[in-house]
Amino acid sequence: MINDSDTGNTVAEVTRELIALDGGDVSVVSSTGSEVTLQLILKDADCEECVMPAAFLTQVVLKAVKKKIPQLETVHIIDPREDL
Repeated sequence: MINDSDTGNTVAEVTRELIALDGGDVSVVSSTGSEVTLQLILKDADCEECVMPAAFLTQVVLKAVKKKIPQLETVHIIDPREDL
């Protein structure tokens, strides 16, 4: 069985793979068996606007991770670009 920490780490790793080429990163804010919240980190991004928008990235990550963690229901990504 996958614990909450493993769930968060798995979601973070999948997300990192998608945004690494643009220099983005994520950190786990919170994690339960069915819900993960990540903070998108863009301060070192080579192309901040090249990183997928959070709404789209969330859908892609959720679809990819559900193959590994079927009980995952929700992924939230806090995008600092949306606070502007």
